[in-house]
Amino acid sequence: MARLPLPGGIPFHLSVLSTGSAAIDAKHAEVADFLGEPVGNPEIITNPNPAHAGDASAVRRFYEGGAIYWSESTGAHELRGDIFAKYSALGAETSPLGLPTTGVIDTADGVGGVTRFQRGSIAGHDGTGTREVHGAINDKWLALGAEQGLLGFPLTDEQGAADGTGRFNDFQRGAIYWHPETGASEVHGDIEARWKQLGAETSYLGFPATDERDWTDPDTQQAGRISFFQRGAIAWHADDARTLEFPDRRVFRSGIGVSSVGGSVELIVTSAGTFHFKGHLHNSGLVGLFCTVGVAIKMPDSNDAVVITHEANVGGTTSVTESRDEDWDDTGFNADVRARWVHLRDGGALTTTIKAELGQFEVVALLLSLAGALAAISLTGGSSAPDTVCDTTVGQHTVRDGNNNTIVEPDGVRCR
Repeated sequence: MARLPLPGGIPFHLSVLSTGSAAIDAKHAEVADFLGEPVGNPEIITNPNPAHAGDASAVRRFYEGGAIYWSESTGAHELRGDIFAKYSALGAETSPLGLPTTGVIDTADGVGGVTRFQRGSIAGHDGTGTREVHGAINDKWLALGAEQGLLGFPLTDEQGAADGTGRFNDFQRGAIYWHPETGASEVHGDIEARWKQLGAETSYLGFPATDERDWTDPDTQQAGRISFFQRGAIAWHADDARTLEFPDRRVFRSGIGVSSVGGSVELIVTSAGTFHFKGHLHNSGLVGLFCTVGVAIKMPDSNDAVVITHEANVGGTTSVTESRDEDWDDTGFNADVRARWVHLRDGGALTTTIKAELGQFEVVALLLSLAGALAAISLTGGSSAPDTVCDTTVGQHTVRDGNNNTIVEPDGVRCR
């Protein structure tokens, strides 16, 4: 491609080379003790992140102990030692980092260094190795104070998360995770430890959706901290360093009735896979009645439905031994609810029925027909989650609304 001449007839690329070489020579005079003698001549390279059309080219020159890069927008900066080696291994200016915007900045303790780039950073310290951070994760790290801040030096290069979409870096005192649904958020301390114990991004909570923030437990008024995730939250109490989880939940309620028996049911399902099924029946008739209550939630992604039933003998006014009221309160865990929570959370309609003189198998078959499903995912009371214990709160708890704001709801679910 022909180069446009500048005024005076000097080709554009020669002007860039001349300007860049002069800036590189000046920088070399400052850092010659680190870099040593030149190896080869200055050369023009492409600026991967130009500030404007005239900034499309850059100049670099190699030395015995590193290199100096220059562009109009970044200036001239030296790279050396382990940072230069890491940069070269990543692909230098063709890597996700782009061109350097600073030289090597030595840490105050003399055993580490960091260089900033157009789209990232390389940082190294004794005990951590030399690592790169880039993109949205780098932006978050810088906002938190970078190596001098909350998280310290990176322990890993940016890596792919288990879902094949998200990304993360581990740091000395925490981690930053990125996902297209949540952006980049940090997680650290006891909350990070509990989240990773549960399986980190593969857990029922998913990726972090916020940084850690101040929190007051509405049940106990204890001060603490909380981090929200895609499908719930983890909170921490300051007085005893105890963590607890708040899974996302859906609450289904309905009135029911058959013959002289009427009442209500409530089914709470959570992203942890736990459920809470409770209800009340009252018989206003003369004679007792055997009946079965059934609840189904159709999974929108399949022909399956979550199903739970309760059998009851409800006495009438003439009954001697049987009560006219029936109350139940069943809890349990189902792995399918956890695994398919997103579909259950975002869709699924409630179907209820109550039938006299029919057992649970007949009622399940009826429920599947009414819900338009073919197979039942049965919820069994008494089963427990393998990694957590969830209870209904006595008072209130915090949840995240659709705008990622913290709000308070009564009758929540917390896990210890």
